[in-house]
Amino acid sequence: MRGLIILMLVSFFPETALAAGNVDGPNDSYTAGLTHTLFGLDHLIAMIAVGLLSAQIGGRAVIQVPLIFVASLIIGGAVGLTLGESETREWLLSTSEIVIMTSDILLVLAIIWITPRGGNFSALSLIGLFVIVFGLFHGFAHGGEIPTGAIALWYVAGFATTSAVMHILGVAIGEIGRVFPQPRVARGIFASILLGISIPYQVDFWNSAMPVFMLEIFGL
Repeated sequence: MRGLIILMLVSFFPETALAAGNVDGPNDSYTAGLTHTLFGLDHLIAMIAVGLLSAQIGGRAVIQVPLIFVASLIIGGAVGLTLGESETREWLLSTSEIVIMTSDILLVLAIIWITPRGGNFSALSLIGLFVIVFGLFHGFAHGGEIPTGAIALWYVAGFATTSAVMHILGVAIGEIGRVFPQPRVARGIFASILLGISIPYQVDFWNSAMPVFMLEIFGL
């Protein structure tokens, strides 16, 4: 409940929440974690898509998929926090941005493509592997960009809370699909809308980031 209240407050007062230089103590650290996801369109789309994907699969996956993602998110965040200032951290941060943007596209395509399975979801499936990998990289991006002065535990709790809330929103959107004659198609349309919202951001990102990334990969 506390996380939901803070999440609503920072939605109405983003200028306060984004004052990263003022991070000091548990409350500020928790809020910084909340807002790091809340004000990142790439993160938001992926989180909502995970919830929508779980609704599309159906059955126990409605709970399992978000839980797997949040668990992976926390693990990835912990890795990002422990690397400190290093070349590995910088390289992984660059790579994570590529993976995050790709995750938005692939999660939406998974929602459109997948057939509801009534609970036959497995973490060892291809979709499960996607969820785990994407969760790890999303978490690493959060952990690797922790504001100066933030308390790690509270910061992680903050971005895990936002992720869980966005998953619930995605599930709710997926459940709305049940009122339509073809729920699977309706969820695919909802997912396509998510992707459409991200297209301008996707275009800007790939135009600016991909050349730099390729130069780093090949050491040029």
